[in-house]
Amino acid sequence: MSSRRGVLAWIAVPLSGLLVVPSFHRGWTRVETDFPNYYTAAVLARKHMPLDRFYDWTWFQRQMNYTGTERQLGGYIPQTPWTMLPLLPVSGLPPQNAKQVWLLLDLIFLALSAVLAAQMAETSAALILLLAVAGYGSLESNFLLGQYYIFLLFLMTSGVWCLLRRRAFTGGFVMGAACMLKLYTAPFLFYFAWKRQWRAVAGMLAACAGLGLLAVAWFGWDANLFYLNYVFPRASENAILDPFHPATGTFTNLLRRMFVNEPELNPHPLIEAPFAFFFLRPFLTMAVLLAPLLAMRRDREITKNEIAWFLVAILLASPNTASYVFLVLLLPVALWMSGTSRRWAFAALGAYILLCVPLRPAWSWMFPKVWLLLGLFAWAGRAHWRNLRVRPVLAALALVAAASLWSAFAHQRSREREPASHFQPVLLQPSSIYASRPAVSSAGIVFESMGAGGYVLSRTMGFDGHAFHPAVPASGSPIFFELVSRGHSRIMSFEPRTKVLSALTPEALNATHPAVTASGDRLAFIAGGTLRILGQGELATPRPVEEAAWFPLGRHLAISARGAVYDSADGKPLAPGIPGEQGEPAVSPDGMRLALTVTRRGIRHVWVEELSTKAARELTGGDCNSYAPAWEADSGGLIFASDCGRGLGLPRLYRAPLR
Repeated sequence: MSSRRGVLAWIAVPLSGLLVVPSFHRGWTRVETDFPNYYTAAVLARKHMPLDRFYDWTWFQRQMNYTGTERQLGGYIPQTPWTMLPLLPVSGLPPQNAKQVWLLLDLIFLALSAVLAAQMAETSAALILLLAVAGYGSLESNFLLGQYYIFLLFLMTSGVWCLLRRRAFTGGFVMGAACMLKLYTAPFLFYFAWKRQWRAVAGMLAACAGLGLLAVAWFGWDANLFYLNYVFPRASENAILDPFHPATGTFTNLLRRMFVNEPELNPHPLIEAPFAFFFLRPFLTMAVLLAPLLAMRRDREITKNEIAWFLVAILLASPNTASYVFLVLLLPVALWMSGTSRRWAFAALGAYILLCVPLRPAWSWMFPKVWLLLGLFAWAGRAHWRNLRVRPVLAALALVAAASLWSAFAHQRSREREPASHFQPVLLQPSSIYASRPAVSSAGIVFESMGAGGYVLSRTMGFDGHAFHPAVPASGSPIFFELVSRGHSRIMSFEPRTKVLSALTPEALNATHPAVTASGDRLAFIAGGTLRILGQGELATPRPVEEAAWFPLGRHLAISARGAVYDSADGKPLAPGIPGEQGEPAVSPDGMRLALTVTRRGIRHVWVEELSTKAARELTGGDCNSYAPAWEADSGGLIFASDCGRGLGLPRLYRAPLR
């Protein structure tokens, strides 16, 4: 046996070096997503920045640039409040050095995972490392992108190792800690309860409660509620990034592509039946997680095969996966190496290798990884399916169906209130995942959008940095915007005809959010929470100022600060009767109405108020976000952004007629 393990070690070391070193070296010398997302969040957490701002795409992108990551798109959605926690110790280092430390830690985490998995599989750590290298596609992307899943594999392996050695509380505690960092282990709470492992339940709840209380102490109660009310519901449905993209090989994306129409991201579904999606998504998710529990014996014995099977069920039910996620399948494959036939162990290894291989775009539309994972799930439970009993299964299906119907009706009601049911989208472009911050003039609409390496204007105007928050006079020229580059923000002017680009504020001022009068003669912006006029200086207003918009004659502004909208002339509230946190004011060109964004329970909607009577009405609805209103030149309509039916915070533009 010792000679066999020696041979494996001699094979594992050079093969691992041959395959892993090049990708490790690329990760060592370059900072690429997704590491900057975790790193930036750790830097912000160390500075005790507001957690709710982490989930604002453009604010977070600005902070990424400030912390040293230049032209690269990033964001913190859909991470938990504590996903960045392991990066806090290295957040004081420059991004590249921090990533290098993280990669070295990854090697340690991988080695420790191999040692623990080898003990559980009763084999050598060298063989487990060979299995890890066999999933090269996943391992490579983890190193190259500085991803999280080697660390998550270590936590899950440690938790299972403790559970199998009857250290139930410790195992549950580790699983709870992993859950608060990434939600993949959350279903284990139900597994522990089903198996009557109450010490494991207690350990998991203790870890969740401890880290939860720490998150409340660090970020505040409201910020954590913001995550639970605003981010988690959409993330649990994979309403992030492009929720229709077939490369995200999950049942959720497959069903959404089949049944839900989206003009830019999925204009031609197989059948337009959104209610079917709203029902089947929770039904299949709950069924996949309940099936192993119903098929397992409800005793107090935790076995390797059960845990391995349940891990596959978790991945199958997950709303969001990618090739780097499937590295965690190394754990169930290792568990299957003992206690199962050699034939099944090789079949599971083959499935693991295929799942870790990056998917070619030409094949993605068939969702092959969904079907492969489903096959692995069905076959892994072959020894347990015979334990199913008709009555418990029918009762469970009835409960799951009832819960799914309730969810479907709630989502359908929300969909009927969303902008797509009442207004027409504008400026559509296939596959565009982001269009926001419209600025309207006689020359058309200028808006923020995402390019290949950063934020651009109107999908075509790119600059050396990220272009945010365009503002235009009535004539449409020049275009004023915020340019984020080299760790600073400046207000720029750009003349589309001559292509002349000019900086209007110094880098040290970090000026943001330009607002220009209709005539173009006065420009306001925000710096350090104060409102300033170019060439005039700072205005005395409530602080911190977040947004500003000129009244038609250009003599005073509507500003948002402290959750309300004020008139800069006298400091009086402009919309005192609208409950909620107010922001993003826009005064109609005729001066008669005020459009603004109102946030309640983390969800933003557009409101319109008559300035003379203070009568107001909510223009948009649904359990999703509509914001950034801009008036048309004749005051007859609003252009606004909405992420309804799309990725969280990744909207398209609509027009609402208001005659």
